[in-house]
Amino acid sequence: MRPTTRFRITILTVPLLMFSLSFDPSQFTYVGTSLGSDAQKAALDLNTIQASSGRLACVLALPTGASFASGKNEVLKVILQPVSSAVGSYPISFLDQPVQREISDPTAEVLETTYANGTVIVNPVPALSIFRAGKDLTLVWPESAASFNLQETAGGLPAATWSNVAGIPIVTNGENRVTVPAKTATRFFRLYHP
Repeated sequence: MRPTTRFRITILTVPLLMFSLSFDPSQFTYVGTSLGSDAQKAALDLNTIQASSGRLACVLALPTGASFASGKNEVLKVILQPVSSAVGSYPISFLDQPVQREISDPTAEVLETTYANGTVIVNPVPALSIFRAGKDLTLVWPESAASFNLQETAGGLPAATWSNVAGIPIVTNGENRVTVPAKTATRFFRLYHP
């Protein structure tokens, strides 16, 4: 399974914010939303009716008398699952539908705000190649996938118990390489992104 794409939305000091987000529904499936670390006291009203069309509507309100601290604040976490063929850069945009963009201060005065759209970058799923040389197996994958863990299992698939392969990859010509002894028992290998 491909790792989910997560992104954060940050804002300055305000007690109420409303906005809609747009993403490409042909490339992502909406998985979920949660309050960011700086908005744990906020009430979240989330409209996901149009999520299958790539739109989310969000309204966050802080309790009376509360406000966000000055500076950047993580207020919302949105989780999107890329389709297996998704590779490249995809825009995440602010919209005025289904909820209009608006930020207000503690007296309910609308604040002038600039919204900056973002981009989610989806890297291709790395390929794992396995070569046998005598009594050893050499496992090779792209250096760009250094955040993936090489894992193995001797159990049957799909209910296997996976464990990290011992050994530190050696980088050669843009590839990670690990050599392990070949065993007579059947083993399966994978690259896992936590």
